[in-house]
Amino acid sequence: MRSTLIRSWLILIGGICALLMGSISTLARDKAPAPSPTPAVQEEDEADSDEAPAPEPEPEGAAESSNDDPPAVPETVMEDDATENSASDQDDQPEDAEPAPTPAAKQEGDAAAETKADEKDDADLPPPDMPDEPDTLPPPPPGGSLLEKIKGATTSLDRPEPAEFHGMRAGRSTVVDLEKGWGTPLNVTRKKEVVQRTYRLDEMGRVEVRCLRDIVQAISLHYDESPRWTDLAPALSMDNAETVEVKDEFGQLVGIAMPETGMLAVFKPGSSSRVADLVYEQIDAQAFTLRAEQRLGRDYAGCQRDLDLALVVDPQCARAHWLRARVLMAVGQIDAATKSAEAAVHLAPKNAQYRLTASALAADSGQFAMAIAETKQALTFSAAQPELKACALNQLGDQLAAGPDRDYKHGLAYHMQAIKLAEPLAHDRRTSVRQMAQEALVAAHLSAARNIAWGNWKMKMKMVPAWLNRAEELADANSTADDAAVDTRLRVYREALVACVGMEGDLDPTAWIEKAQALATPALAQATDPLRKRQLEWELGEALYDALQVYHASGDTHQAMKYGTLAVEHLEAGADGRLLEPVEAYLLGRLYYRMGAVCAMHVKDPEQAVVWFERAVPLLERPVPAAALADTGRHGESFVSMAVSYWAAGNHDEAMRLTRQGLKMMEQAVQDGTLEEEALRVPFTNLATMHKFLGDDEQAEAYGEMAAKASASRRQ
Repeated sequence: MRSTLIRSWLILIGGICALLMGSISTLARDKAPAPSPTPAVQEEDEADSDEAPAPEPEPEGAAESSNDDPPAVPETVMEDDATENSASDQDDQPEDAEPAPTPAAKQEGDAAAETKADEKDDADLPPPDMPDEPDTLPPPPPGGSLLEKIKGATTSLDRPEPAEFHGMRAGRSTVVDLEKGWGTPLNVTRKKEVVQRTYRLDEMGRVEVRCLRDIVQAISLHYDESPRWTDLAPALSMDNAETVEVKDEFGQLVGIAMPETGMLAVFKPGSSSRVADLVYEQIDAQAFTLRAEQRLGRDYAGCQRDLDLALVVDPQCARAHWLRARVLMAVGQIDAATKSAEAAVHLAPKNAQYRLTASALAADSGQFAMAIAETKQALTFSAAQPELKACALNQLGDQLAAGPDRDYKHGLAYHMQAIKLAEPLAHDRRTSVRQMAQEALVAAHLSAARNIAWGNWKMKMKMVPAWLNRAEELADANSTADDAAVDTRLRVYREALVACVGMEGDLDPTAWIEKAQALATPALAQATDPLRKRQLEWELGEALYDALQVYHASGDTHQAMKYGTLAVEHLEAGADGRLLEPVEAYLLGRLYYRMGAVCAMHVKDPEQAVVWFERAVPLLERPVPAAALADTGRHGESFVSMAVSYWAAGNHDEAMRLTRQGLKMMEQAVQDGTLEEEALRVPFTNLATMHKFLGDDEQAEAYGEMAAKASASRRQ
């Protein structure tokens, strides 16, 4: 009985899909193009830009929505006369110039305009491709020992023992034990192999014992007079136990579970305090996963303990593997999270939520083709759950925009579809449906703002703030005092700052920075779980890093240094005590580099710049994470840029080494087609200047010829 109740309630409660909002890699924080000494800023061509859609207010009567079928997804969501424009995140290239006595380097920051490639396309926007029904399920992930490895990691925990009731334990006691201990039952009923025995042991009520093949499966005490839980808990020694609330699909409290004992107090219908039944059953993994899910986002250490116990009880509990993936993902352990997500998908291949988590992790690792394919599978499996399908549409749009092609236009189309699906469900009576729909709405509005900010659209200055403000209104309307609401609102502020970066200094970030700090600072002070505290530190640090980029782009050196210093403080606090993932190390290295770039470009202090670059180089010299491979050219330009400060500070050997290292990356990017050959003029010119200064005229002449060839490629 208890197992059935728990599983039923778990299915109805579901996960809130908070992680689905975060499918964009942390590398999105560092997409802003780097300026050259004389950047060729291109004005946005209003005539060839798509008109950015305005956010629509919530329709009247939404609160009266029913559980009828959701409205049909529109075939197109853009204007009929929309034109296709592709946006590139590559840096603009400098004009030809004679080398100065010190290298005429490409100092990277964020002041250059994003290169716009305006390809005219008068055709209507085609509807986004939807996945076909798969003929067969995908094969299980390679390495059949994965589950055994995870199981082995938790075998040090003792398996909990079920609570005893009048000398009997579920799963341990037998029918013979019952006859010896309790005597003859009042009644016996049989249904195939299940035998139910009814007893009256005292004046509290009748006791029903369900047996299967002579083993006691469950003991249910039905009270004649329903006692209050607050009175009953001390008598059961449960007043200080770690319990978990069990709620129905409408969010009403219907019981209290005690995972370590296998006990469940079922409340009287219509009451949230009086106990009708007390059930003793075998230890169930689902009870631990339910408590872990309720702790998720506020107590990661406790959440991990619950999931460890769940997997000791049942190593093949797919939901426990999935929740573990979400915990590990939240604290930045992408590789470990991926293994847990793979295990969940292997055990439950048709579960759309599990597939969406695996897809988000693949995108964070730079495997966008795999991520998109997985998301399309999830779309197929979520057809009967429009609120979950909205999350999948959001994730697909995010992955198209973040992938190598930077397809902001089709990404936006998917976000518009997600809004149409989620809006009718945002006030649904079912708790899990309502919460997931609300999360999807906030995520879709934020993603739309980001795609408009980074893409080539008309009326960006008007539309981006409108979408951001609407997202904030939705988040505030559904906010509560819990940690999930803090995460949602912090997400809004962080995404707003990402949009500000994409607007290249045209959107004032001040209000969003202040809101992020005002929200995160008290949350940090109140956080008692170390993992939760590190997560908040890292997320606030990312937001402040975006602020640095915006102020650097606008030339406000004071504000750039102020928020860059704060970003370093918080990101380093978030990195304390854990091994950084490649993406995180890359982000921290980029932050150090940008701080040095501000010192070099604006403060004109090469020695101070070198101090920052010395912290950046060891991190940036690590293998570029897969999610950043499309930015290899810009990464190489960073090394060329840093070399200038080393040269000015008198460290000629390091300057030449870094220039050659950057040149190698840039040549690879040219070969891959992600960087124009003309960009090689800068490192070639710098190397020519360096060799000439050191008296190596032969090498200087050779590099000078290479620089001239690169310059000629642009004129051609």
